[in-house]
Amino acid sequence: MSLHILKLCVGVSSLDDLRRWQQRRGFHRTDLAHAGKVVVHVTRNMPRRVADVLDGGSLYWVVRGRIACRNRILALEEIEGEDGKRRCAIVMAAGPVQVIPRRHRPFQGWRYFAADSAPPDLETARADAGDLPAEMAADLLELGLL
Repeated sequence: MSLHILKLCVGVSSLDDLRRWQQRRGFHRTDLAHAGKVVVHVTRNMPRRVADVLDGGSLYWVVRGRIACRNRILALEEIEGEDGKRRCAIVMAAGPVQVIPRRHRPFQGWRYFAADSAPPDLETARADAGDLPAEMAADLLELGLL
């Protein structure tokens, strides 16, 4: 069963900020094992449920109090930090995918996020909205009316 990770994106105010932040910090790299560009985010702790996370899991980003987007997780690598302590490098597919925004309270670190609790991708939901204008569809989706 697939399991996701939920993480706060502190200091970022929008999806475009997140993209720029990842590029500016130099987290993009070409990875031959994963056939293309990936994004790497380093965190202090390695998930204990690695197999479940690697079974189709994504890292969902909470931006300004809302779950806003996700990056598909490709690998979890144990690395050594500059301080000599073990860290976890979360290797993800580049390019965050927007999801239907959902409010979420603040927390520290990261949390496991069950697949049945994850919001659907915005593009999939918009396709179901038919001919509605994009902005109206997004508002209705956020309200749970579509």
